[in-house]
Amino acid sequence: MKLRLLVCLLLLTACGQATPAGKPAAGDRIYVVDRGQSLAGVDVATGKVAVQMPLAVPTPDWKRAYGVIGNRLHYLDLATATDLGGVELPGPYQLPMTTADGRPGGLSHNGHWLILTKGSSFLEIELPDGQVRHRIDLPGRWDFDGIDDSGLRLYLTHYLDDEGRNYNVSLFHLDSGQVEGPIVEKGSEEPSVMQGRRLSALTDRWGTWQYSVYSRPSGAFIHMLSLRDPFTWCLDLPGGGTLDQQAAWSLAVSPSGHTLFAVNPVLDKAVAYSITSESPTGPPSKQASGSWSGSGPSGTGAASMVRAGRVLVAEARGVHLLGLAASSDGREIYAVAGDRLLRLDAATGKLESSLALTVDPSAILGVRAV
Repeated sequence: MKLRLLVCLLLLTACGQATPAGKPAAGDRIYVVDRGQSLAGVDVATGKVAVQMPLAVPTPDWKRAYGVIGNRLHYLDLATATDLGGVELPGPYQLPMTTADGRPGGLSHNGHWLILTKGSSFLEIELPDGQVRHRIDLPGRWDFDGIDDSGLRLYLTHYLDDEGRNYNVSLFHLDSGQVEGPIVEKGSEEPSVMQGRRLSALTDRWGTWQYSVYSRPSGAFIHMLSLRDPFTWCLDLPGGGTLDQQAAWSLAVSPSGHTLFAVNPVLDKAVAYSITSESPTGPPSKQASGSWSGSGPSGTGAASMVRAGRVLVAEARGVHLLGLAASSDGREIYAVAGDRLLRLDAATGKLESSLALTVDPSAILGVRAV
C-alpha cells in the first residue's frame, strides 16, 4: 500500500507540503463504529481495542456516552465502558442512525436532550436525570433529523412515498404537540420535495445551524437547517459525479465557526463558504474553491479533513480509506485504511506506523486523549 498526504490551502489556491512539526505525545484512542454494532476505542499506539461497548453516542465533552440495550438507556464511561447507570424505557427504542455510514445520533448540541426512535415513535429524554419529557407517535413514515438546544424544536424527515425517495423536513413543536412544515427556503412560499441520501451532518459551534450533505443522481448538495428559526438553504455542490464518487463529500466548520468547508477528494473539489451564527438574508456566499488537479486522488482510496483552515487529503493506492481524524494535540493524523490504522505526521505527511485492526470499522466518531 502506497500512501501520501496532500495539503490544499483553500484560502490561498495552492497545494503542497507543510513544514515539519515536533514529535507528538502518545495516549490517544480513536473511537470507531464497528460493523458488529458496537463502539470501540482503539489504542493508536498498538491498534488494539482498548475498550468496547454497545453502540452509543458520545457526549460533547467525550467523557460518557449513551447507548440502548433492549428497553434500557445506559450511561457509559467512554474511557472504561463502565455502566454508570441508566433508565428504563417504555419499549425497545433505539438511537437514530443519522448518516449513511451508521453513525448514531439523537443528542442535542449542548448534550441536554436525547431523542430515541421506534419507527415513527419518538421519545425525548432530558439529561442527565433521564426523565422522559415527551413521547410522540406519528402516522406515516418519519425519521429523526435534528433537535435544538432548548429541547422544544424537533426536526423530522417526513417520507412522502413507500420507497423513501421523496421527503421533506418538518418541525414538531414539543411544547404544543403541533407540526409545522414542510420547512422551506427563506423567501420561498412553496415547499420543495427533497431527494437524496444523507452522507454526513454536523452542527455549528453555537448550536444554531445544522449542515447535512446529500448525494443524488443530479449531484450532491448541502442542506442548511436553522435550528432556531425554521427555514433552510440548499447549496448545490460542484463536480457532479456518480453516486459512489459523491459519497466522498464531507463537511467541516472552522474553529471560528464562520467558514463551512465541503471537500471531495475523489472528485478533486474543495469549497469554502462564508457563514454566520445569525439568520442570514441570503444563502452563504462562496469564499474560495480549490483542487489538486493533476496529482490528486481518484477512486475510493482517498479521504479528507480540515485542520487549521487547511484541507488535508490522504490518498492510499489499492485500498479503501474510511476517513481521517486529528490527534488530540493536532500533530498527527490517524487514518483507517482497509483493516489497518495508520499514523501520519500532520506537517510532513510521513507515515509513522501501520497497525492491524481487530475491528471492522464503518465510521470514525472521534479521538479522545486518555
